[in-house]
Order: sequence, then structure tokens, then C-alpha cells
Amino acid sequence: MKRFVIILMALALGLSVSAQRGRYNKGRKPVHTTKRVTPRPATTIKTCPDNNHPHAIDLGLPSGTKWACCNVGATKPEEYGSSFAWGETSPKTNYDEDTYKWYKSEWVEDEDFQEGGYYVSRQTKYCVDSEYGYNGFTDNKNTLDLDDDAAHANWGSEWCMPDGYDFEELKKHTTNKWVNNFNGTGMKGYIFTASNGKRIFFPTDRDKQGWYWTNTTPHCQGENGAANTFFFDSDGMDYITDFGHVDRSFGHNVRPVICESTEDLTSCPDNSHPHAIDMGIAGVWACCNVGASKPEESGSYFAWGEINTKSDYDDGFYNKWKERQNWPVFDDSTGTSYFTTKYFITKYCNASEYGDNGFVDHKTTLDLVDDAAHAKWGGKWHMPTKQNFELLMANTSFKRIRNYNGKGVKGLLFTASNGNSIFLPDAGERWSTSFVHDNGSQGYYWSSSLYTNDPTNAYGLGYDRIENNVINYYTRSFGCTIRPMYSKN
Repeated sequence: MKRFVIILMALALGLSVSAQRGRYNKGRKPVHTTKRVTPRPATTIKTCPDNNHPHAIDLGLPSGTKWACCNVGATKPEEYGSSFAWGETSPKTNYDEDTYKWYKSEWVEDEDFQEGGYYVSRQTKYCVDSEYGYNGFTDNKNTLDLDDDAAHANWGSEWCMPDGYDFEELKKHTTNKWVNNFNGTGMKGYIFTASNGKRIFFPTDRDKQGWYWTNTTPHCQGENGAANTFFFDSDGMDYITDFGHVDRSFGHNVRPVICESTEDLTSCPDNSHPHAIDMGIAGVWACCNVGASKPEESGSYFAWGEINTKSDYDDGFYNKWKERQNWPVFDDSTGTSYFTTKYFITKYCNASEYGDNGFVDHKTTLDLVDDAAHAKWGGKWHMPTKQNFELLMANTSFKRIRNYNGKGVKGLLFTASNGNSIFLPDAGERWSTSFVHDNGSQGYYWSSSLYTNDPTNAYGLGYDRIENNVINYYTRSFGCTIRPMYSKN
């Protein structure tokens, strides 16, 4: 009887264990009961003080640039807004060469085609190469006029489109993070967070990519004119200047920046330029460049020591050195010899290895006959020396200007302790062909001083949006602008 009770108890225990094991039977996979899981709410990332968009977000950037919180055509940060062709101010339904405002079809004769030729789109504005301009048109413009700036036209005078340096500065001085669900809206894109805690969000388009126009063109625009863009996707971001990928007729987004207009801050008494502006210890400077009729104009470009402009700023066209062809050169790294073309100095040379047939004259400052400021303006006008630029930088305050006098011209404003000021526009430079490079983003101004460590170069003031004032040396054959000085003596 006792044994029978024990057996019953064992059977009961076995059934209990089996019940606890549920469906974990040998040879069968466990079956889990599905539970309803409430999705975790997206973390809210605050970018704006309120919902009255757009806002100008101060990210504490070195340039002081303030970015908009949303795109043109958007009512909130997560909307991608409107698409614009570059240089157009209204969205449209068809973005191609036929509908683009600044293209015009031109017939090109070609015997290889059955019709005897073909039509190509030629540029009617913002063209630096006559080969691609309609009927040979050029205007040497690299930066959008404010009338063609979609941000300025749609949001008003205090806004404009950014340039490439704005995007590069944004990348360099903020941290960025890709998000797949911005504030629970389902929008993908990048959040840029500044050290001061402020943020802006750049959404993608319908293809989950971000394409944002700048207001500048690349150096070589190609047959189908190009414009520079800021591109990103989940794999990263890039500032694109390759004309093969960014045809101006494409429709891309626009993210504005603050572009406050300044009044005429130079100390000109009237519009009869040039004027001699007393900058105190820094000396007396002209109000505008050689070849310009007002402070905001770029003016003319000169090779160092030449007094006339020209169409080609190449070594072979520089009048102060001589070309030597079939010059033997030995390459130490490969142990081989080859022949090349070299150029040797015929004036302003302090080292015989650079001079033609060992020529030296030990001249380190331009003679007045080779001084473009003196040659063009006469009297007591002359080019500044390296030391003059150093005095200007040391004895004035300078400020980056984005929209000088409401003309959309960028540059540097130097202000002396006596309250007088001069404005140097971002005129860019010329090298090789007649293209103007970096107009609207960089400035290069010749001094009259030779760079004695390598006399094929000369000193000048160079600057851009990231590295403001830098006295550097540049190849003498380059075409740079000139800001004259006036001698009191």
C-alpha cells in the first residue's frame, strides 16, 4: 500500500514538471507567446525656440554665420521644402536644360551627324569660358547676383544662399549625426550640433539624399554649366564641385543663411572714386582696386610687375622671365633624366640659380615703372609693400562682410582707430587662361615685395572664409588684384 502511494506521488510530480515545461518537448522547438510592444517614442531634438519658423540659429561659428532652421519652401525643419534650379527663384514642375532660365540652345555644325550638326545648351549668364557661352558670351561671374538668389528672393533681404565655405565651416565646427526618424516625423537627415548646444537639421529629399545648392560655380564649368552643391546620404557628406554631377538645371534644395546688408561703411566723401582713406598708423589707402570704379568692384588683374591686363596668366606669357625648352632634368628618385620647359627670371632676382644665364639684380621691391598702381593712377599712388600689409593687419580691426552695401559682395572690412575704413572685395585670382577663380569666396592682393626665398614668387595678402588674413607668397605670373596706397611725402 505504501509503495502504491509513492508511485502515485511520483506520477503526479512528473505531470507537474511536464506541465511546467509546457511545449519544450524533445525534438520540437519552443513556441514563444507574442506580446504587444509599445514603440518607444522618438527623442525630441529641439532646434528652434518656438514654431514661428524660420529662425536664424547662431551656432557660434568663427565667421559669425547664422543658419536658417529650415529650407526655403518649408514651414518646419523636417520638411524638405521647394526645389530650385540654380539661379532661379521659383520652383517648377520640369527641371531640365530646355526649361532652365540661363541656357539657350545653339546650333553646332558637325559632319558626323546626319542632320549636319546638333543643338547644345549654352550659358547666357554666369559664364567664365566663351567656349560655353551663347555666341561666345562671358561675364566672369562666379557668384549669384542677389536677384537670382532663391533665399533672398523668397525670404527677403536679410537672407541669402550659402557658399561652399559656409558648408565647410559648418562641417568643421559642429558635430554631425545621421538620424532615421527626426522627432518622430519619419524624416531622415543630418543633425549638426554646435559647441554652444544649438542645432540645425538638414532633411533628405524623396530619394533619401540631401542636395543643397551653394551660390557659387566651380572653376571649370563645362558645356553644361555647373554649380557647387553640398551632398549627403547615410554614408556621409561632401562638398561637390565636379561639373559632371551638378548641372545648374537640376532642382535642389536651398538652406539660407543670414545675409545682413551693410550700409556704405567706407570713408568715401562722395562717388568720385578713388579716394585716399587715412587709416592712421596703417597708412593712406585707396578706397577701391585698380580698374574698379567703386569699392565693391573687383577691378583688374595683373601679373606681378606687369602694368597691363591680358587674356592668359600663364608662365609662358609673363614678361619678366624667359622660357628655356628642352632643359635637362635628373630625377634622383628614379635615377633617370628627361627634358622639360623651364622659366628663368630676367628682372627681380636675388639668386643666380633662378636667373636667366645666372642673372641677378638683387632688386626686392618693384620699380615704379613696373608698379601697376603708379602706372594706372599716377601721382603718389603705388602698390603696398609686405610691411604695409602687416601694418594694416596689426593696426586695424577687420570684419567679414557678406553683403556689402546691399550688393551681395563678400569681402573684408578694415576699420582704423580713427573710424575710417576700407573694404577689400573677394575678387579671386586668374591663372593660366582668362578664367576668374574664387571670385566671391577668396581675395588675393599683390604687394610690391619679392619673396626672396624663391624669387619666382612675390608676397601678397590672401584670405578666404576660413583663414582670414594671411600674408603669403604666390607665383609671379598669377593675375591678382591691387589695392593702392597713397604716399604723403
